[in-house]
Amino acid sequence: MEIQEFWRVIRHRWRVVVVVTLFCACLSLSWSLAGPVSYQAQGRIIISTSGSLGTANDAFNGEQVSVDRAPTYAHFLRGPEVATRASQKLQGVISPQTIQNSIDARINSRQPMVIVTATSPCANDAVQMVAAAELGLQQYVSEIERPGLDGSMTGVVLSGDVPTVERQGDPMFDAVLAALIGIVLGSLLAVYRDR
Repeated sequence: MEIQEFWRVIRHRWRVVVVVTLFCACLSLSWSLAGPVSYQAQGRIIISTSGSLGTANDAFNGEQVSVDRAPTYAHFLRGPEVATRASQKLQGVISPQTIQNSIDARINSRQPMVIVTATSPCANDAVQMVAAAELGLQQYVSEIERPGLDGSMTGVVLSGDVPTVERQGDPMFDAVLAALIGIVLGSLLAVYRDR
């Protein structure tokens, strides 16, 4: 089918395109506004070193140790030990299994940082899980990373920031995307009906 023929069909059957587009946009908006709501909280854990950092070489090595530890700490965050500690910090209000299923961690390969996220239907629960996981990881790392145990004079220190929370999904963005899909589907239906 040539472009001129396609535009002729769309001009002739424009009502089909408009109805399908409106239907898709309304369906998306109604699902976004009336459907289940999900919130995602996010916090950062900064990994730094302390101890013998007297020279520039020591500082560089300390930074490299911090970057190298980030994948291990991200793995710990997803594990049962940190989830159990986080649940204890929340007095058992949220179970360790729920925390472990909700928490995710990712790293930036060039920065000594772990980004912690938690998703929940309740914004407050998401924030509490991230904050408790940050504290649980800090406590766990302070127990296993003690300067002098392996002969080193440098220790690893974790510090977390206050988590932020936002609603997952944007109803207007979803409606616009659904309208674009509706235009495509409506155009295909108009061409099919014209044949």
